[in-house]
Amino acid sequence: MPPAPTPPTLAKGATGPFVVQLQQRLPPEFNIPVDGVFGNNTESGVKTVQRVAFLAEDGVVGPQTWAELGIGTPVRKPTLRLGSTGPYVRRMQRLLNFQDTISPEVFGHPGFYFGPINGQFDTATQTAVKAFQGGPNAPVALTPDGIVGRQTWESLTSMMQILVHFPL
Repeated sequence: MPPAPTPPTLAKGATGPFVVQLQQRLPPEFNIPVDGVFGNNTESGVKTVQRVAFLAEDGVVGPQTWAELGIGTPVRKPTLRLGSTGPYVRRMQRLLNFQDTISPEVFGHPGFYFGPINGQFDTATQTAVKAFQGGPNAPVALTPDGIVGRQTWESLTSMMQILVHFPL
């Protein structure tokens, strides 16, 4: 049997059964009423899910956001390493700098990355990734190879969930 199709793209102002489905998939901690109306609270919840998932925080629920909510094909994040560029690198730099967080004091230090948020995976970014993976203040115990693969993405997502107080 083929997989069910991904629901339609939704944005603020949408109404109907797909909005109900969306609201039911958002974490209960958000206390969003399941009323089928995509309003400010639903949009805020969607943006938080997108932040934690390293997606564009636009409040629009398309295929990638649906996938993060458990509907559709899982989002595959690229492997990042020295020389990589783009929005995933930029988001990772922001997170390792604690710019995307509410409570950086959770780890007792100001962050791992202190360079420019420019989407360029340079040696400073690599050093920050290694520190996150296995340095003295590392919140995880990974092999500090400076490459952001599946395990590092999972650890970054877990850290983001903790820092924004959001269990995904």
